[in-house]
Amino acid sequence: MADWQEAIPIRTGLTLTEMRGSDRDVLVEYLNDPEIYASTLRIPSPYKPSDAEKYLAILARDSAKLGFPTNFAIRDVNGKLIGGCGFEGLVVGHRAEIGYWVARPFWGQGIATAVVRTACEHAFAQWKLVRIAGLVFAFNPA
Repeated sequence: MADWQEAIPIRTGLTLTEMRGSDRDVLVEYLNDPEIYASTLRIPSPYKPSDAEKYLAILARDSAKLGFPTNFAIRDVNGKLIGGCGFEGLVVGHRAEIGYWVARPFWGQGIATAVVRTACEHAFAQWKLVRIAGLVFAFNPA
């Protein structure tokens, strides 16, 4: 398994990185959107600073335990958090489930499609997965 890299390029101006403690306020801002809540399975509503702190602590613990992150921040050209993507139930060499969200100001730009493609390529190459599952919502034609 390759060492963790600082950023995974998605396309011009977009990268995947680890989530950071400094992302807390942006997480709270974006994840309080009712449409984000309605189109995800594990994000509480309302999303409070304590939810962000708990989430970031879990990610840090899991990354330390595994030696690499399985959840990533989607960042714009300025390094600002605009979404998230992660893998649950990872069994290295076998399977994982992918989940993701993109903040509403960035919808309709093909970001989620590019993120999922890049994240899956990373997961297949680095973790030698043979299966990645992703749940979809029937109301979301994209």
